Amino acid sequence: MVRRLVPLALVVTTTAALASFATAGASNPPIDTTQPPTTVDQGPPTTAAPPVTDPPATDPPATDPPATDAPDTLPLPETSAAPGSEPSPGTVSPPAPNPVPAATTTTQVVPPAGPVLKILLTNDDGWDAEGITAVRAALIAAGHDVVIVAPATNQSGVGGRVTLVGELTLTQHADGVFSVDGSPADATEIGLDIAFGGERPDLVISGTNAGQNIGATAVHSGTLGAAVTALNDGVPAIAVSTETDLTTGEGDITGTASFVVTAVQQLVDRADGGPLLPEGIGLSINFPFVESGGPAGVAITTTDSSFLELDYSAVSIPEVGSETVIGPVLTIVDPIDPDGDAARLAADFVTITFITGDYDVVAPGQVAALDELGPLLVDLGL
Repeated sequence: MVRRLVPLALVVTTTAALASFATAGASNPPIDTTQPPTTVDQGPPTTAAPPVTDPPATDPPATDPPATDAPDTLPLPETSAAPGSEPSPGTVSPPAPNPVPAATTTTQVVPPAGPVLKILLTNDDGWDAEGITAVRAALIAAGHDVVIVAPATNQSGVGGRVTLVGELTLTQHADGVFSVDGSPADATEIGLDIAFGGERPDLVISGTNAGQNIGATAVHSGTLGAAVTALNDGVPAIAVSTETDLTTGEGDITGTASFVVTAVQQLVDRADGGPLLPEGIGLSINFPFVESGGPAGVAITTTDSSFLELDYSAVSIPEVGSETVIGPVLTIVDPIDPDGDAARLAADFVTITFITGDYDVVAPGQVAALDELGPLLVDLGL
């Protein structure tokens, strides 16, 4: 399998917030998180009623600034190693809940000249999380038609779970901004049917997630679960995640959003009116946290089997009829593949991994997609 690395040559890094993000189209007004949904009669005002089958966590009140929910995965520890080197292993405790990523660098958006896309936007951090809000603003500023259908509350780590028993509540918070009191896969399935009046969207984007989705943790990611759900329904999909710093919770959310706009435009240009991605093939993008200077480049990667390990070996086995309270020990482990997503992200590369909606060892379409899209994506025309 071919893996390609190139410098991220023309990313324009600024210290100011992205001014174009503040301008949205008439059909896509900004999310008003200060107005509670009228359908909620209990709990925090920004969330719909929890499902009977699998109650999610509770979001903070809408009167406070939107908080960023916990990432799908534990962020990588900060490293000073040169690009290409591997992080050292170590045992760590889980990060404090609800870290608030702060963009230390931003990337200038260049509005596309191509056609407007109908984009369904979802996530697993919640409909009003910082990441999805930034991506929505960037896509609208670029001229796309964007509808959010996302979970009402944090659904990190639920993978592709769907609600098969019971009812779900759909709430519209603003024009084209909906929440569902279910999983990311639930939100995606509903969004595919309602977002554009019964018409399928041109693209589903899930994220950006507050925290990287790489290595062995990717299979548990609700961010990827939403994207895979769309792929299995025949709709092109991209999962997007922002690496966050282990100790501070910082991550470049606005830089990630800008990168997404550029990647989408490159896919539009390549498609020339045809499918944005090969049938059944999606992308998982992880944007690095870089304190200064911007990303080192773009790397087409595979999913490593390392990164985060859960250990329950010290659990005391309860006697029959009794119980033991247990908790995992979380350990960051060295990357196994030097060209895999964990190693390349640690070396400050934007990683792009091809994903499919099945568990084939090597899907033939994925090999063809690597050959067709690999050179385009590592260049990105930035």
